[in-house]
This record gives sequence, C-alpha cells and structure tokens, in this order.
Amino acid sequence: MHRNVLLNLYALSCLYFIFTALFLKELHNGLAQILKFLLGKVQPSEAMFFGPKRGVSLDEFLERIKECGLRFSIAENYGAEIWKRHKELLDGTGPWPSYQKDHCYPLLIKITV
Repeated sequence: MHRNVLLNLYALSCLYFIFTALFLKELHNGLAQILKFLLGKVQPSEAMFFGPKRGVSLDEFLERIKECGLRFSIAENYGAEIWKRHKELLDGTGPWPSYQKDHCYPLLIKITV
C-alpha cells in the first residue's frame, strides 16, 4: 500500500512538469522516459493531457514518445462546447481577437504503451 501511495504522489508531481516540458525541447526526452515508466507500472494505462501545437514543439515531443516505444493519438474535436467556442474564436466572433489556433487551441493527446 505504501508503495502505491508513493507512486501516485510521484505521478501527481509530474503533472506540472508535463505541462512545462511540452514546450521546452530540452525536457522532451525526460518527459517521455517518465511517461514510459509510469505507464509501464499498471496495464492497461493511458496518459492524457491537453496542449497546443505551438509550431514544431508538440511534433518534436511526440517524436520522442515514438522513440521510447510509446504510442499516441491526437484529437482536435473532443467536446461539442469546446469545439463551438474554438470555431467562434477562429471566426473572430469570440472575445479573443488575437486567438491563433496553432498557439492557443489545446489538442487532446493520449499516450499508451
């Protein structure tokens, strides 16, 4: 039981690291290794997070994921209300005039072993 609690705390502390590491190229490999470690502990398991494309940053991170032997999927339209708001922002009818899909819209990324 104690070991499981520690693993859960470790996983939670990694969440902040994940969000930061998505856009810092020098952290991509470490994040991929952490995900491989955590996902390998219990099967089946899946890591899910949201992040915008932001140029090539997300693509480069997903390359590290593949190199670690992990799989991923990306969903752009994962909720009707979110998609509706996204479309409004793209059309310029929303409250965010400088909205840019590539820089702002969070994609849903799922990573598995």
